Amino acid sequence: MKKIDGARAAGDIVRAGIGNQAKSMADAERWAQIAGSPLAQKSQPSQCEYSEEIMTLTINVAEQSILSAVRFRRAQIERRVAAFFGCKKIKVDFRVGP
Repeated sequence: MKKIDGARAAGDIVRAGIGNQAKSMADAERWAQIAGSPLAQKSQPSQCEYSEEIMTLTINVAEQSILSAVRFRRAQIERRVAAFFGCKKIKVDFRVGP
């Protein structure tokens, strides 16, 4: 099969699109829509990894007490993030950090 100059694999194009969406999700206003205002004020998306099977989003929270509270809302946040990205399998991890 002949390769066309400048051509990119379909997977690379999809990953680039998801990367751009991840950056736009990190926007404070958009993050507040996804996470809800109270959580958005004390958290932010920090890392987004994806593979053929699943997308993993890491969210940094300001304090340990918030980390405990948001773990109870994991399923709700995963549904909202999945709807934002239009994907079926997503995993959200929380950690204390900047």
